[in-house]
Amino acid sequence: MRVPWRTSLGDHPMADSAEPQLASLTRDHQVRREQTMSLERADFEAITRAAGVEPTTSDIRFVGDGDPIYPSPLRLASGVASILGNIAGVVDDIRYQQTGQRQTAEINMGQAAVGISSMWVLKINGQNALESMPDSMAPGQGIFPTRDGRYLYLLSGFPHIAERTLEVLGCTYDNTAEHVAAHDAHEMEARLNEAQLPGVVVKSPEEWNAHPQGKLLADSPAVIIERIGDAPPKPVPGGELPLNGVRVIDNTKVLAGPTISRTLAALGADALHIGAPDVADMQAAQADTGHGKRRAHVDFDTAVGRDTLWNLLKDADIFSQSYRAKSLARRGLSPEALAERCPGIIYISENAYGQFGPWQEKRGFDGNVQAASGIHHVQQKDMSSMMGVGPAIALNDYGTGYWGAYGALEALRRRSIEGGSWHVRVALGQTAAWFLRLGTPHQIEDADPDEGYRLADQYSEDVDSDYGTLTRLTFPINFSDFTPKWASTVKPGSHDPVWL
Repeated sequence: MRVPWRTSLGDHPMADSAEPQLASLTRDHQVRREQTMSLERADFEAITRAAGVEPTTSDIRFVGDGDPIYPSPLRLASGVASILGNIAGVVDDIRYQQTGQRQTAEINMGQAAVGISSMWVLKINGQNALESMPDSMAPGQGIFPTRDGRYLYLLSGFPHIAERTLEVLGCTYDNTAEHVAAHDAHEMEARLNEAQLPGVVVKSPEEWNAHPQGKLLADSPAVIIERIGDAPPKPVPGGELPLNGVRVIDNTKVLAGPTISRTLAALGADALHIGAPDVADMQAAQADTGHGKRRAHVDFDTAVGRDTLWNLLKDADIFSQSYRAKSLARRGLSPEALAERCPGIIYISENAYGQFGPWQEKRGFDGNVQAASGIHHVQQKDMSSMMGVGPAIALNDYGTGYWGAYGALEALRRRSIEGGSWHVRVALGQTAAWFLRLGTPHQIEDADPDEGYRLADQYSEDVDSDYGTLTRLTFPINFSDFTPKWASTVKPGSHDPVWL
């Protein structure tokens, strides 16, 4: 199968500058850390090019302590800050089209880094959100040793997926560990894959890069932006905020997809989240990613729901979805269908492992992707110490959300100049591959495991919401000419499915 976006870093038009600089970053990391604790321009550009993206030329400044902030060998703060820097750059380009004026943007490295733990540091009425809403996750999760000396990672997210996982494996919540220990890892993964369930064998980066899906992702861009139809140019209206007048339909759940529209909402977009009342989601995730959005219920599987959706789509600028591709295509909601019926639409697809390859329909959450891609392997010396329910550092979830927001903004910018309908594709696996390309120059022992939580106290604000008083992280980019802002955070179904 031809994969049109796939290109090795060696063949990539930006590879000549990216690979030597990344190697230099790893070799010279300690020297650089003694000189500065932030992110230098050359580092930012190399990190961006490693994502397959041409770095912005706007005036972006990185301040504050750099890596390692988390107990991880990966370049987490530098990576997230670089995505935010490119978001700031395309916002500057859009604002320049609107006002004729350029601006500067400042990104604090610590504030950027703690954003990948956003749900874990969120508080509701002074209590940790996950602890105060304990029904958010399904039971029976964890990393389990197998008969052949490997580990099987089971993170199902929702009870109905967990129950199906146990059914396919042939065990119960009470005997999961004993059952898994009596079987071989890849045999169980194969059964889970056939049922399109999230469980995976914990792999090293080398094993993942030899896997059919891992090969596709190893050198993929972190964000893929393609023109899929014709339409006349459409300027971004703007106002007090650069995205005022932009309408976004958010049909996503959990963390990565909702982070896309949460980011756009802070920049002024009218973000309308739509979902059916019986579709499972995590309460803590809704409270974390719902800032600035309106939330309505629409059931696509009814005639009324489909009519409502198409009435919204004809006036929408962006449609963002996180469902498996075939699921929405069966409902007539493929990118091509929307481009034909709604010329000028920007369609965002977000999933676990990308829109190509044998795992394109496989369910997955950040923990699954970390386990499959090798990120868990490089972050833990002792695999048995990884027993738990999921990551407290959701680098792929929030990183993918930010890359999706960047893609949406860049598509808006391109549409304003050349017109067209656009398809933006992001995936947790694409983001994971990019983080691994940045190298692992840090020692886990160099960071304080509680530093992220201290930073959260420094970069949080208290706001009223439908959930109570939220102590939430503030928007991570500071612009010179305007201040991004969110309206309150509401619960699902609080609004009618109409545009303002």
